[in-house]
Amino acid sequence: MPGASEGDLSAVQVQAAAASSGKEKLDYEAEARLVAEARASWDRKARGEEDDEEDPEMSLDYYAYEAKQFRNFWNCLYFGYFGTFEDTMQISDMITLDSCLRKSAYTSKLSTLRFTLGIIVYSVEATISVRVSGGSWPDGLRTQFAAHTASIGGSQELILLDSGNDKLPVSGDGTITLGRRVASVEVDEELNVSVKAWQGGEVIVHTEMSFKAKRAGRSGGSLDVGFCQLDVSVAWSLLSSDGD
Repeated sequence: MPGASEGDLSAVQVQAAAASSGKEKLDYEAEARLVAEARASWDRKARGEEDDEEDPEMSLDYYAYEAKQFRNFWNCLYFGYFGTFEDTMQISDMITLDSCLRKSAYTSKLSTLRFTLGIIVYSVEATISVRVSGGSWPDGLRTQFAAHTASIGGSQELILLDSGNDKLPVSGDGTITLGRRVASVEVDEELNVSVKAWQGGEVIVHTEMSFKAKRAGRSGGSLDVGFCQLDVSVAWSLLSSDGD
C-alpha cells in the first residue's frame, strides 16, 4: 500500500483478522444450528412426533425420499468443510445417472488384464436357473449360457456358464449347474437369457428369451433347442441401498 505507515498497516491487519474471525464464528454458528435442527427432526420422527412436511406423494417415491435424507446427512457431516448442501450442489452441477460400462486394462511384461464394470442404476436382482425338462443334452458340444440387458449394451454379455471342452454339468433332476446365476437389471428393462452351442467350430444352437424385470416374484419360460427342452426361471428381488 503506497504511502501507508506502519500504524496504518497494523490497523488493516487487525481489521482483516477481525473479519476472518467473525466469518468463522458465523460459519460455526450456522453449522451448529443446521446440525441441531437435523438431529432434533430425526429424534422427533423416531418418536413418531413429526411427519414429513412435503407432499404426501414424497413417501411413495423412495428415491425422492432418499435424496431428501441425503441433504440432511450432508448438512450434518460436511457443512463445515464444503458449505451447505444447497451451496455445494448447484443445479448446473446435477447430472442424470444412466447405466453404463466402465472398462480399463492393466498391462505387465507377461500379460494384459482387462476389467469391465457394469453400472446399473435403479436395479433389481435376477437369480437365473436353467433345467433340462425334456430330452437330453448331447455330449461333445461346447455350451455357453449368457445374460444381457439393453441398458448397458446388448453386445456386453454376462457369461453364466461356458462348458469349454467339458461335459455340461447336469444334476439328476435336470438342473444345469451355472457358474454364475445372478445379474442386475434396471427396473424398467428386460433381461435376455441366451444359450449357444458349438460342434467343432460351427454354431449349431443359438436362441434366447426375454423377461420383463419385476420388483419381486418369478418369471419363467421354455426354450426349444431341437434335441431338448430347457426351462428357464428367474427369481426377482430388490437390491438393498443400506449397505448392510
